Amino acid sequence: MDPLCECIRDCTDSGDVLLRRLLEAHSLEDVWRTLQDFPDRARLVKELETTVVELQRLAVSTGERGCLQSLKAQKSALASLLGTAAQGALVRSRHMDLTQMDVLSQFFFSLEVKNGQKRIIQSLRSDIGRLITDSAEVRSFAAGFYEHLFSSELRPGSVMGGRFGDVLPQVSDEDNKKLEAPLTLAELGSAVGSLKPGRAPGIDGLLADF
Repeated sequence: MDPLCECIRDCTDSGDVLLRRLLEAHSLEDVWRTLQDFPDRARLVKELETTVVELQRLAVSTGERGCLQSLKAQKSALASLLGTAAQGALVRSRHMDLTQMDVLSQFFFSLEVKNGQKRIIQSLRSDIGRLITDSAEVRSFAAGFYEHLFSSELRPGSVMGGRFGDVLPQVSDEDNKKLEAPLTLAELGSAVGSLKPGRAPGIDGLLADF
């Protein structure tokens, strides 16, 4: 039986109509098609998310092999259900778990799903006005656009380039020495004092007032 179907069997009541319909499917495509047609799929997603959260906490506290295997199966089922957005959310939520020492929670999971969807470019319009919706074409067009945008317009031996370079103002040697000199306490105090209230000048989180 499909891992997704097993998770659905564990997360729903035995007499549920949704359970019977899903267990009749033989592939993830059939399961997904059934979920698309069934109006209560949001509840199923909610239950799977809750199960993943509880298994994550149990795995962190006990480290049992059976719990870890069940957690892996639940995550795989949920990723198959929600698509690539859920996979990105699981990775980002796991990263937050390692960096912030906070276990995976339903709040962070749902938040990262929404953030991942917002970061995806759904479509672009080409130079001739054609709407591009294919993900591969969108990536190719965006890469070509920025490659052309940041490419040099000056050619070797260009007369215009030589004239433009001759009229540009240049920094004197004396000013260069001042710019490269170490910061003085007066300059540092002036820079920190110019910050807005409640702002920190560094990554340590200490405010400028401190």
